[in-house]
Amino acid sequence: MLINVRGDNLTVEVAGNAASFELVLEGRIDIQSSDNWYTLACINLGNLAKTDTIDAAGLYQTSVEGISEVRVNLRSVSGGSISVIGR
Repeated sequence: MLINVRGDNLTVEVAGNAASFELVLEGRIDIQSSDNWYTLACINLGNLAKTDTIDAAGLYQTSVEGISEVRVNLRSVSGGSISVIGR
C-alpha cells in the first residue's frame, strides 16, 4: 500500500514473466474507512489508452490528487510472476 504524501500523479511500472494477469489500481480518500476502495482509471503510457484493468507489462499513470492511499488489487496471475512498482 502506498500513502500519498504529495503529488498529483502516480506512475506504475508493471513487469514480469506471467503468461497472463489482471490487476487494478485502487484508491481511497478516507484512511479511517477500510471498506471504501475505488478503482482508479489509468493511462497506458505505451499507447495512451485509458483502462480500468492492467493486463500487460508497461508503464501506467493515474491521477491521485485527493487520494490518501493507493493499493494494487491482483485479481489473477498464471504461468509466472509479475512485479509492480509505483512512484
